[in-house]
Amino acid sequence: MLKRSMLTVEEIKAEVIRLARKIGAQDYDIPFYPFADSWEGCLDFAVDQRGYHLLNILRGKEESRFSTSDADELLYKTLKSVVWNVAQAQIVQEGVLDQARAHLKHEVAVFAVLSSKWAERREQELEAEIL
Repeated sequence: MLKRSMLTVEEIKAEVIRLARKIGAQDYDIPFYPFADSWEGCLDFAVDQRGYHLLNILRGKEESRFSTSDADELLYKTLKSVVWNVAQAQIVQEGVLDQARAHLKHEVAVFAVLSSKWAERREQELEAEIL
């Protein structure tokens, strides 16, 4: 992950694409324009003096916003859906029967390719969701 002063929107998008490619994501897995359509739903980013903003765009309008001052947090939140898609594609390709249980393991494994910290975090989140 990148560590320095505030990233620009272009740098954020470039880093998301770089990390998505690292885990084998396809164009349709990347959740922002031009890969996704804002009419059907996509993500966008904004950066201002308050920090980073992850915007959920639906039908061309902002539906929700996640804000943080931490670029790593922004990247993690953005990549969660990408990781989910990549993990699901791996499970389908392997022909796994117990897809729900296998998906959890694959999702953590895909995050581990990007960051051990992110993998541990996602594993804790998944455990909390199951309990």
